[in-house]
Amino acid sequence: MLWIALFAAALLAVYLVNRIVNRRLRLTEYTVRSSRLPAGFDGFRILVAADLHNTPLCERLLALVEKSKPDIVCFAGDMAYGGRRETMEETCRILDRLTGICPVYGVSGNHEACSTYDFFAEAFTAHCGIWLDDAYDTILRNGETIRIAGVRDRPFIEEETAESAAKLRENLDPAVYSVTLCHRPEVFPFIKDSGTDLVLSGHHHGGLVRLPFVGGVFSHRGKLFPEYDRGRYDAGPATLIVSAGCDDGSKLPRVNNPPEILLVTLRKDTTA
Repeated sequence: MLWIALFAAALLAVYLVNRIVNRRLRLTEYTVRSSRLPAGFDGFRILVAADLHNTPLCERLLALVEKSKPDIVCFAGDMAYGGRRETMEETCRILDRLTGICPVYGVSGNHEACSTYDFFAEAFTAHCGIWLDDAYDTILRNGETIRIAGVRDRPFIEEETAESAAKLRENLDPAVYSVTLCHRPEVFPFIKDSGTDLVLSGHHHGGLVRLPFVGGVFSHRGKLFPEYDRGRYDAGPATLIVSAGCDDGSKLPRVNNPPEILLVTLRKDTTA
């Protein structure tokens, strides 16, 4: 019976360590270089938060924003949970604290794309956020401009994905460097040739359980080994960066997969 007791103790230790790790929101940094980026935006910093799900890590997130000093903050969907209005509370608290610090942008995720969609869009705007579902904004810096656009979350079927891609093309200018917020990374193959340069996503929570040398195990729908689970993916003219999400694992289990926010720094590539 000794081995059973040791095994149980080991499982308990793993569980406790995992819970501690999942309460420590980390900052993951990326640098994206492009010859298309205006020189005035060299060093532009974008902080990305995805899949908050009414996160209890609000104060840690705000501390990382203060530390990293981004030029803009982007919410890549699933700020709420289960379509319930009360689960938007923490996001609204974050928005209120960011007012006056830097512009804040957001798009819907599958948890906002529901019967209460209008409430979430209006709440985000009411708390001084800029809602980008099938819309865009122009960012001015040092006398030059880039665009930031958003894709509204839709059921992942071919017709809806084609609609998302068509609407995104309407909001982009091929001559202007563009950043796109799109909750579901599965949409990336359909929009990577739309004129966008950088796509920021979330949705799969890093694959929930991550195995060494393999990566994330589960997609959002429980399918095994999603293609875009976490990290950077380069495809032709566009780059996709996927966040593992800001939730603490209390709603969906996270193993070897700590919650994160992203800090993406844009750099002018002068080698081309």
